[in-house]
Amino acid sequence: MNAKEMVLAVLMRGPATGYDIKKEFEFVLSPFLDVSASGVYPALNDLAKEGLVTFKKVEQEGRPNKKIYEVTQAGKEKFLDVACNSVELRHSFHSEVFFILTVAQHMPPERVDQILDQWIKFSVDRLDTVESMIEEAEEQNREGLRFVLGMSRASMDAIMDYAKKERGKLSAALTHRWEEAPPNIARERERVSV
Repeated sequence: MNAKEMVLAVLMRGPATGYDIKKEFEFVLSPFLDVSASGVYPALNDLAKEGLVTFKKVEQEGRPNKKIYEVTQAGKEKFLDVACNSVELRHSFHSEVFFILTVAQHMPPERVDQILDQWIKFSVDRLDTVESMIEEAEEQNREGLRFVLGMSRASMDAIMDYAKKERGKLSAALTHRWEEAPPNIARERERVSV
């Protein structure tokens, strides 16, 4: 989905300001998609020009006016067309940590341990955030979001369990490889500071 389609999806819940949509991008969508909140206002402008959203200006005392956006019938139809008829919804799992671990055999074992420790701490903190988001989704009767957050929690739990169970094997293999390194790698190992 592109930024305009994601904005339409957010507006399907009801009218919202650009600020509200940006918050949704930053705090709700960002764990699942590579989204940039900076694309919200250009997307809203394009959607308004295309007749897929309308807005009304609301005056605020002592503050700039704000716009409240609402999806039009054409916008709803466009969203449903994308959601129901997309040939392929992409699924991806982006993680710099996972990428760097694919080349763990070229790093000192101590550094790999540090990376895993940092990732586990981040994941525990993220799980706490997901739990509070699940509670909020339940309070707002957002069944789809609650379901996806539950899937996210289950996935994170499973990945953390795997990492905790298997990291000893990885560490042992890396330590053995590092200790058995040829002289040129041994010199490189001495140069690397962890």
